[in-house]
Amino acid sequence: MGHEAEARQKAHEKALRLLELRSRTRAELERALRGKGHDADIVEGVLDRLVELGLVDDARFALDRARALGERKGWGPRKLRADLRARGVAEQAVGDALEAAYGEEPIEDVARRVLRRRFGDGILSEESGPKERARAVRFLVGRGFEAELAREILSGD
Repeated sequence: MGHEAEARQKAHEKALRLLELRSRTRAELERALRGKGHDADIVEGVLDRLVELGLVDDARFALDRARALGERKGWGPRKLRADLRARGVAEQAVGDALEAAYGEEPIEDVARRVLRRRFGDGILSEESGPKERARAVRFLVGRGFEAELAREILSGD
């Protein structure tokens, strides 16, 4: 086996080991492989092959991550968008994933559900005080929802 073929095999094996741990974007794999000293041309070829085989799919990754973190952790669109961008997902795939994750339910309803899960049903009632509401607004903003939306939901309008 020639030097280039051996280097390609090592890069391929490393990429597969990384994918065994969790799904990754093309950019994440590229950073990891380049960080291990693999040649850029070899990395590019390995990643092209993994995409061709369907083992790396940024759009599927974005959709799965948006649905999982939106549902499980109550992340809002702003936080998810930033997370996906940081992982190297193309803007079109980010937009499609967010639309799929939030498209069926109005974002206001998603935010209310996140609030109820964290604070209970009382947070949206008239009995909640200004301190509780301010804390709830900060919580929603920290989760990636727009501040204006959070204030609107908690103002009772």
